[in-house]
Parts: sequence; structure tokens; C-alpha cells
Amino acid sequence: MLRRVLEPWWAALRAVWWPFLLVRLGLVIWAAFLAVAVGSVDDYGKVTRAEWPPTGSWGVWSEQVLLLPWLHYDAHHYLKIVAEGFLRHPAGTVFYPGYPLSIRMAAQAIGHPLAAAMVVNLIAHLGLVVCLYRYVGEEFSPDVGRWTVVALLTFPLAFLFAAPYSEAPFLLFVVLAFWAGRRRKWLEAGIYGFFAAVFRQPGLLLFPALVVEWFLWALRERRWRTWLSGLGLGLILLPPYAFAFYLYAHNLVETFPLHPGSPFLWVGEIETRFWDSQFVMPWTTVEGIARQITRGAGGPFWIDLLWTGSLTVLALAALKVCYRPGPAVYTLLMLAASWSKVVLRPSASPIESFPRHMMVIFPVYLLLGWVLKHRPWLRPVWLVLSSLLLLFHSALFIRNAWIP
Repeated sequence: MLRRVLEPWWAALRAVWWPFLLVRLGLVIWAAFLAVAVGSVDDYGKVTRAEWPPTGSWGVWSEQVLLLPWLHYDAHHYLKIVAEGFLRHPAGTVFYPGYPLSIRMAAQAIGHPLAAAMVVNLIAHLGLVVCLYRYVGEEFSPDVGRWTVVALLTFPLAFLFAAPYSEAPFLLFVVLAFWAGRRRKWLEAGIYGFFAAVFRQPGLLLFPALVVEWFLWALRERRWRTWLSGLGLGLILLPPYAFAFYLYAHNLVETFPLHPGSPFLWVGEIETRFWDSQFVMPWTTVEGIARQITRGAGGPFWIDLLWTGSLTVLALAALKVCYRPGPAVYTLLMLAASWSKVVLRPSASPIESFPRHMMVIFPVYLLLGWVLKHRPWLRPVWLVLSSLLLLFHSALFIRNAWIP
């Protein structure tokens, strides 16, 4: 019995371990090379350059080449939440507690919070590619699943799954939730959606997406038990509202958690108070883009615009390969949510971090995997160009030249 359960997982691991290992090792070596050759730049402009050959402590040198190149932007906030909690770091309340809690638990065994964050992401990243392979393999074919994994691993912004951010664990639970929904295991889908919502705000969007899929299935089945089976999806609503009550109880937000617009109102309240940004309609974001262009935008803005536009087009095109309503609804909701925030600071990009928000729209990788499976001549083109762009964007991140 146990062997029958483990065999599909072992087969999936064997199918994806070598591209996963190749990409992860490649990013580690690339980051170490940059740390030695040109140095990594922290968020305050301080350059840390590791010596070669090492002359001091191996522990310090290892930290400089393996960990510090990845310590940027949101990673600081996650580590600050781990060290101080939300009450002493109220700006961190824009982040959900799943990733900081995971880091804290791993740090108890490892002893180094940043190393613990990297280990958590390593495990989540591997779990993501294994589960994505199995999900897409069942939905299409093992070959499409394999190329979907390759597309995810080599995507030009895929270094974000290796950085100490919450994207990898969040997307792991998103894939697991839709995979459970595909097998009509709604309680299981609710449990996975619960954990996705613990890690990131968009986890709440799984609820309407999975409810639509469950409702259409229940209509076809026409049995009363099918209507009860969907109650487990309500678990997805618990984390955001529980977190909202926590923030309200500690006077970190003024919006009452049971307000009809909650939790979106209190998220907007935090964004405005601590991050100089607010939620607006997508067309207002387009107006902000136009103003930025007329004022003479810098390089980071054009990178944001390139990938915001590209990921939007890819996500809309991916609707053609979303044979089930759940992933299609999730894609549309994620696009709407991604375009509905603008930075108020005039000097900042109005679409700052938009590409990272869209990186968790997993049908994009499904579309790319389907194309690479059926267009063999595109494979070498994709692998060469995307790998070069992956190295380029990760270097910008390590050198603190672009906020993804």
C-alpha cells in the first residue's frame, strides 16, 4: 500500500530533479561569482565583496557568497517579523504570517534565520516542481508536465522562487489546491487553500475560483452530498479574517474585520499608511504608467513595464489551455488584483513589484510548457534566451539595481 502511494511521487521526482538541481546550482554559483567579482549591494547601498581566495573565517565567507546576495527588499521584512513580531514591526503586517512562521521553525533547527529562509524556499521550490509535474501530467500528459516544469524553472524571473520570498511556498499550495479540485477532493482543496492564504494575500482568491469549479461540478452531479462536499472550501476564508481580527485587536488597523469590504479595506489601510501606495482601479494604474513615461522613466520602470505587459498577455493567452473553470477564474482575479495597486511616491514606478505579483499565475507556465511540447524548434531558443535573461535579472536583484 505504501509503495503504491510513493511510486508516483518517486517517478515525478526522478522526472524533475535534474533540471531543478541544474537551475538551483546555477543560481547559487552565479550569485557566488557576483559576490566575489563585483560584490552584492544591500538596500542601503553598502557593497559587500567576498575575497578570493578566502583569507578569513570560512563561515563569514560562506555567508557572503551564499546568503547575503539574496538579502534584499521584502526579505528584510520577513526576518524582522521573525525577530520582532508584527507588533514591533507594524509595516510588516502587509505580509501574511505563514512564511515568517516557517522561517522561525526552521531557524530553531538551523540557527540562522536567513539560512532557514533559504532552506524553506529550497524545499518549497522542489515540492512545487514535483506537484506541478504531477498536476499537469494528469491534466495533459507527462511530456507537457515536464516542459511546464522547465518553463517555470528557466523563466527569466524564476530567481524569485529561489530568493527568500513567499512565492515558492504560496504557489506550491495553490497548485495542490487546484490539483485536489481536479480530483473532486474539496476538503483537501480547502486545506491546501487554507495554507496558501496563510502565506499570501492572494490566497483568498482561491476561494471564488474553487467555488466556481465546485458549483459547476455539483450542478452536473445533481446529488445532495455534492453540495455538502464544498463546505471544506470555507477553510480558505479563515486565515485572512483571523489575521484581520489579530490586527484589529492590537490596534494596527481601524477597519473592523467583519466589514463587508474586509479584508481588502484593511490591506489597503496598511498599504497607504506604511507603504505609500493604495489600491485603485486598473485604468488608474494605466494613467500612472502614462504619466511616468511622459516624465522620463528610468530603467527599472521599463523592466517593470516589459514584464507586467508580457505576463498579462501570457496570462490571458493561458486561458486557452485552462480546460477547467477554476484556474481560469484564478488567472483573471490575479490579473485584476495585480493591476489594482499603484505607488503614490512620484519617483517610484507605479507598477513596482507587479511582475512578482504575476509570477504566481501558474497557468502561464502551463501555456509555455504546452507550447514547448508541441513546438520542438522553440526549445533551444527558449532555453538559451530565458537562461540569459534569468542571469541578467538575478544580477540586477543581487546588485540592488531593480526591485522585482
